[in-house]
Amino acid sequence: MHTTFVAGGKPVRRAAGLIVGVWASVAWAQQPAPASADRIEAIQPRAWIRNGAVTLAPTFASAVDDPFLLRGGAGARVAWWPRSMLAFSLEASAWGQTRTAAARVAQRELRARLRPTGSGWFSALSVEVVGVDGKIAGFGGILPFELGLRAGVGAASSRDDFASSPALAFTGAAVARWFYAPIFGVETSLVVRSAALERTVDGRRFSASDTVVSFELGFPFFVGGRP
Repeated sequence: MHTTFVAGGKPVRRAAGLIVGVWASVAWAQQPAPASADRIEAIQPRAWIRNGAVTLAPTFASAVDDPFLLRGGAGARVAWWPRSMLAFSLEASAWGQTRTAAARVAQRELRARLRPTGSGWFSALSVEVVGVDGKIAGFGGILPFELGLRAGVGAASSRDDFASSPALAFTGAAVARWFYAPIFGVETSLVVRSAALERTVDGRRFSASDTVVSFELGFPFFVGGRP
C-alpha cells in the first residue's frame, strides 16, 4: 500500500506548522528580555540640607521643670553641615527669670525667701546627628522632616548675673526639624542643660548644679554653602 503526500495536504501543513512553531519558540527564547517601561529607579535627594550647607537659626526657649521660677531664653545657633546628616554648631543664648504664682503664694503664706538661681547666659559647641528623615502629607502638600540628636559642651554664667565668672556646662537635645520652604524651616527641641553654679548663703559660697529642661523653638534658614 502506498501513501502519497500531496503538496498543500493536511500532513504537509501540519509538519510545516510544527517546524515554524519550534523555530519561533527558540528565536524568542534567545532574545534579551525587554526593559520594563514602568520600572523607574531613582535616588531621592535630601529635602533641604545638603553637604556643605550653612544654616542660621534664631531660638526661643522656655524651662518646663521649675514650679517656682518661670525661666526663658533667646539666642541663635549657626551650624555647618559637612555631611547632610552631620552638623557642627555654635550657639549662644541669654536667659531671664521671674516668680510664678506658686512662688508668690509660698512667699506670702510661708514667708519663704526665693533667691535668684540659674545662669544668665549660655554658650556651647555641639555636634548633631540626623538619624531619621522623610516626608509626610500635610498643609496642602508634602512636608519634609528629620529627627536627630544634638550634644555639646560649653560655658554658662555661674550666677544669674551676666558679669559672673563662667562655669562648665553640658547640653543635649532631641530635635525635630520641618521644612516649609526651600530655604526655611521650623525646629522643635527638648533640651537638657546642666552647669556648675556658685551659691552664697549666709556669706558662705558653695557649688551647686543647675539643670534646666526646656522646650526650644527655632527657625533655621539657609545662609551659605550648597543649598
